[in-house]
Amino acid sequence: MRILVASYLMAASVGIAPGPDLVPILEQFMPRTSATVLGTAVLFLLAYAMMAGMWLRITILLLAIILVGTSYMENFILAATPDLGTMWQEVVVLCALMQNLIHLTNRQLRKSAIVRRKKPVRRIEAGDPLVRLRPDDLPQQVQGLPLSTPPKQKPVKADKRHDDEIANIFA
Repeated sequence: MRILVASYLMAASVGIAPGPDLVPILEQFMPRTSATVLGTAVLFLLAYAMMAGMWLRITILLLAIILVGTSYMENFILAATPDLGTMWQEVVVLCALMQNLIHLTNRQLRKSAIVRRKKPVRRIEAGDPLVRLRPDDLPQQVQGLPLSTPPKQKPVKADKRHDDEIANIFA
């Protein structure tokens, strides 16, 4: 679900699909070309970060703020009449975003990233491994088991009657 919502937002950011557009908001503060580049880059990178699972809480909440802000600006401030169809579409996308966030626990949030951080290398004591791992240090169950070879399997005799009864289904 996260990948589906993120791919929709990525498509909306580059103009392939209808969706949130930051250009009308950013146009108030900068030229149209800069607003187009910045709006597309911000929405695309946030959607990509959500898809990759990087900083999920932050990216999902920022995308939700952008979604609500653009929907409000387009329907109630910049438009003469609100378009309720697109507003409800963005509400559904907002619910899908929140569903991606709500059902993950802290442990699942850490493990859901596609791009993971490397774990630190575990240091092992220097020295002779035979001295460090003496048999008397092993648990009792491991010490008591004798080494044995697995039993040999008996050969199975072929039954010729059974081979003759098999019908050739391809003939």
